[in-house]
Amino acid sequence: VDIQYCDLSNFQLLDQVISETLRFWPFSLIGVNRICAEDYRYKDITIPKGCTITIPIQVLQNDPAYWREPDKFNPYRFSSEKLQKTDSIIYQPFGAGHRMCLGQRLAITVIKLVLANLIRSFKSEKYGDENERVYYLYYWYPKNGIKVKATPLFSSF
Repeated sequence: VDIQYCDLSNFQLLDQVISETLRFWPFSLIGVNRICAEDYRYKDITIPKGCTITIPIQVLQNDPAYWREPDKFNPYRFSSEKLQKTDSIIYQPFGAGHRMCLGQRLAITVIKLVLANLIRSFKSEKYGDENERVYYLYYWYPKNGIKVKATPLFSSF
């Protein structure tokens, strides 16, 4: 049975896994840049008009001030009970406000369809060792990548 678009709303845990993955590894590697449209004063700081401001998305989405156990992959932090407590300015894998990515819904839909079909068709197992990590541009990466062994669950013959 093929997975239909209307089925996607029933995959709550898949939504949570995608959200947690985007928190852990957002699309923006360095951050989001904005140019100050007019002089802005905040406490003792003046940000002059024309100044470029970089918002480090990766840093915000892994800050212990906002996330309990930020280094732990926990998709349940995005369950419907806990989701209301997440600040939309801190969690912004597709940006925020009126400059938010227009393709967000399409991207999430495609990700869900691909993952749902992969999960339905293959048994996935961790393959190899990913314990050694390297730090690069705000991220910790497994030194040799993450390897997954995928075995088909059924044969088309």
